[in-house]
Amino acid sequence: MTRWTLRIFGTVLLLSVSAASAAYADDPGQESLDKAIEKKISASNIAELGEVIDLAQQAIDQGLEKDNLEFAHQLLTSCLLQRATAIFQTAIKGAQNDPRWIQQLPKIRELALADLERLLAIDPKQSEAQYLVGRLQALPGGDRAKGLAALDQAEQLTEDPADKAKILTTRATLQETPEKQLADLDAALAIDGQLVDALQRRGRVLLELGQAEKALADFDAVLAEQPDEAGILEAKGIALLALNRVDDAMAVFDRALEIEPRMFATYLHRARVQMSRGNLEQAVDELDKSLLINNGNAAAYLLRATCLQMLGKHEQAAKDIDRLLQVQPGNVGGLRFRAGMLANAGKIDESLNILEEIARQLPDDVEVRLQQASILRTASRVQDAIDVLTQVLEKQPKLALALHTRADALLSLGRQEEALADYRAAVEIDGQNPTLLNNLAWVLATSPNDALRDGKKSIELATKACELTEFKKAFILSTLAAAYAEAGDFENAKKYVQQALDTGDEDLKDEISKEQANYLEGKPWRETQSVEDQSHDKTPAEEAPATTSAETTTAEGKSPESPPAGDTAPSDGQSLDAPGKDEQPKSAEPDR
Repeated sequence: MTRWTLRIFGTVLLLSVSAASAAYADDPGQESLDKAIEKKISASNIAELGEVIDLAQQAIDQGLEKDNLEFAHQLLTSCLLQRATAIFQTAIKGAQNDPRWIQQLPKIRELALADLERLLAIDPKQSEAQYLVGRLQALPGGDRAKGLAALDQAEQLTEDPADKAKILTTRATLQETPEKQLADLDAALAIDGQLVDALQRRGRVLLELGQAEKALADFDAVLAEQPDEAGILEAKGIALLALNRVDDAMAVFDRALEIEPRMFATYLHRARVQMSRGNLEQAVDELDKSLLINNGNAAAYLLRATCLQMLGKHEQAAKDIDRLLQVQPGNVGGLRFRAGMLANAGKIDESLNILEEIARQLPDDVEVRLQQASILRTASRVQDAIDVLTQVLEKQPKLALALHTRADALLSLGRQEEALADYRAAVEIDGQNPTLLNNLAWVLATSPNDALRDGKKSIELATKACELTEFKKAFILSTLAAAYAEAGDFENAKKYVQQALDTGDEDLKDEISKEQANYLEGKPWRETQSVEDQSHDKTPAEEAPATTSAETTTAEGKSPESPPAGDTAPSDGQSLDAPGKDEQPKSAEPDR
């Protein structure tokens, strides 16, 4: 008799096998099993493990007595798990060393899962195999439902707390919502509060949920153990940016790039910081570096095009958009940018055709519809713009930006009562938007319709808008003056209109001076817009221009400006070309 001692995943198995040839006749698979054992002892790579697997399966198929059969199954399953693990590790190593690994991942996953499925058909209670199935499905392109099912099984099967914490950490990556992810990660960290993988994952989820302070604490805990982990340094920098600690963020990004100079996304974050500081040339430099590392990075092309357009380098910006759309032909940001550029060049129909095509493919994309409305207003198709905004609001009635923009459009047609309703609804949702507060205050102060004016409320709104802009915006100060004039307080009206002139805003000087003349004569300001609407299929009422009040000293006035047709890229969810906070004065004139 020959005695084999074999250690398989920490378990020592002792098997006695007969060396006599007669024994093989009674146990036909014994010879194949002996060869499998010998091969397992010397196996050093995936190919040799495959030979062990084939020999073990051959032994089982040939026939073995009970004890040997049990051993053969254990040998087979252990080698299947070992080979699947090696294949999985190959995938992980590829992700770290070659950005093209993603193309090979489906085949790698298929090979590993084939071994694991074969293993689990023999032993469905193998928790380590279920865990590895979950990890494979958690890689890009995996089957989320199958991954969750496997990890649920693994959690139920394991009794080891450390293993359970790792299973929960992996399961978090497959959960549908950040809240469910956070629940799994909290549970994992309740078991092992120093589990680095769980800490870094929770930090990223907290960042997604807007809890930057908590995220920062998790990233710092990871960096205490792994101070040179460049990816976590980058994440920490993003958290610091969310907390408006810009200088600290830039220092962290610097450190991350010292460790790993080819982190192209870090250059994007630095570029956004430079843009926020008004350093457009420096932002372009950062984006150049990013694109040198990854010339297929759509976000970098879009951001660089935005900077170049703001620098007046329109041809270069257009080339970046061309490159972007070569890399990603259907990139919505690039198409919208091109639509904005066409609109600015006066090619309104071409611009609207692009946006309409996007809207057909993405009917729920609100930002595309808002851009359409903006361009329609620029083309003096105000009612068409209102129709688009109404469609948006039918789906999202609480969207403050759409209410604000439709109110501006209605006001430009002299439909003040309807505009006021939209302004009021928008203020209920977005009461800290100074431009929105200003526009509502302006109508309440200057409407020729006695039933619509409310001087007291106008003062309240305009004062808040001035406070939010530190009493530095001429057009908002002039609204506060108009509000006091409506209330009969001409001393304050003269005070604030002079303060508006003192800001030195030359574009508004003439218009505000006309308002000042009224107040010096003890007259309030009245305004109704009169614009020519070139919309398609207008009703007669919509075709008739609004008239100005007899008390108006100018036919132009200061009603809300149309959002620009635009040529900048969307940022942080804001609509391309949609008016942002503090961005648009209230005049219909382009220079207001």
